Parts: sequence; C-alpha cells; structure tokens
Amino acid sequence: MMRTKNIGILGSTGSIGKNSLEVISNLEKGYRIVYLTTNKNIELLEKQIKEFKPKAVAVIDKSFAMKLKKRINNSVQLFSGEEGLLQLIESYDVEVVINSLVGFAGLRPTVELIKRGVTIALANKETLVAAGDVIKQLLKKHKNYPN
Repeated sequence: MMRTKNIGILGSTGSIGKNSLEVISNLEKGYRIVYLTTNKNIELLEKQIKEFKPKAVAVIDKSFAMKLKKRINNSVQLFSGEEGLLQLIESYDVEVVINSLVGFAGLRPTVELIKRGVTIALANKETLVAAGDVIKQLLKKHKNYPN
C-alpha cells in the first residue's frame, strides 16, 4: 500500500502551481496538499482551499492576507508576509515542495527547505542564477544532493 506524500506548493496560483495541482488531482490517491501560497491572488487561492483542503496557506502581500482572513473564516491557518511564508515552511512537515515563486522570492524558502531535508521541485531559475553555488553547497551539507 502506498503511503500518502505530503506536498506544499509555493506559488499555487501561478501557471506552474495551477498545473501542479491539476496533475495531483488527476493522480490516484497518495498525495495530500498540506500548504499553498500566493502573492495576491486570493480569489483563486480561496477556490484552491475549498478544493484541496490544505492545513495552511500563506499570502505574501499582507493587505491581501487580511482580505482573505475575512473570507475564509478560520477554515485554514493563514500566514502573511515573507516572514509568514518562512513560518509556514517551518510549521508543517512535507516530503515535497514545488517552488514556483517568481524571481528572487524563491531563494530564502529554497534555503530553508534544504535545511529541513525536504525534496524541492524547483521551478524558479532565479534561485539558481543568483545563488547556484550556495544552493549546491547547502544540498551537499544537508545530504540532499544526488551523487
């Protein structure tokens, strides 16, 4: 029997995040969405919350996070801001995170996920362009680097 894999998606309302959720929803059982994030697209995030029932979400833009808070009525734990995104990563155990955050925003979460030993499906080239050597060394240090 296959064990359920816990998955987090950073940037769930962008094209990569939406496509990832579509693929996961079409797979047989065995995957659970633990958390989702967006910058500002709270309308789509609210729909994703209803469909995938994550334990938590993060909204990077704090003013949009406050708007979402009023709409979801404590149905899911809500984190806000960049610090909230990092708290979310620290608060929930997942095996895989799809990181499709845009631009440099994906770097700090990637570093923290490596330190936690999480498998990262990185769809954020800026992380590697800006800090490829650092990322590679962190992967080796935390034993997440394939031989």
